Amino acid sequence: MPHARSPRPHVAALLVALCLSGCFVSRQPLITPDTADRPFADGAKVTDFVNCDSPGGSLLDCKGYKASGTGTLTLDHGAYVVQPDPASNPFAGTQGPAQDLRVLLKNVGGDLYVAQLPWGDGTAGDDDRYLYAMVRITGKTAYLYVVLCEQNGDQAYVKSGALSGISTKELAPACEANTLAGLATVFRDRLANGAIPDQKLEVQPPG
Repeated sequence: MPHARSPRPHVAALLVALCLSGCFVSRQPLITPDTADRPFADGAKVTDFVNCDSPGGSLLDCKGYKASGTGTLTLDHGAYVVQPDPASNPFAGTQGPAQDLRVLLKNVGGDLYVAQLPWGDGTAGDDDRYLYAMVRITGKTAYLYVVLCEQNGDQAYVKSGALSGISTKELAPACEANTLAGLATVFRDRLANGAIPDQKLEVQPPG
């Protein structure tokens, strides 16, 4: 699995969790700007909350959801980019130039979306170029789920063809997908088995 780019601070924790614990990846994009869905308006305001009951949130000694920052959601060539508000994030702008994290969303039925994020720096030897997370959007709220690749448990999806394979070349397993439909099958099953969101974004119209 390739190294991460330097993302904006408010999404860094999500990326680290995805990749250190095992993630879902692909070599080719499963979502393109032409096929992506855009459920939120350009310039929308967002407030990020951590779920206190999630593995990461359990370290915060809080209940329910804890606000962790605000920002603006902008559209750039079909992809969403969140610009954090420096006033709500003391680390914004202190880590040198940051790579804007471009997120493409695709609805796969009902309120379920697949989020595609760039991964790696494009250097030779980088096999996996795209990273995936699960999102549920209900009204003005987007719930983000860190979906972990299970080296043994997810072998059934490889056998069924929903996943193309599971890589163990790094410390954490990486579930490799080559179709959006296959990835959506795994994500729906995770929800049916009681997955809880790690974060949520409350989105307000621009202005």
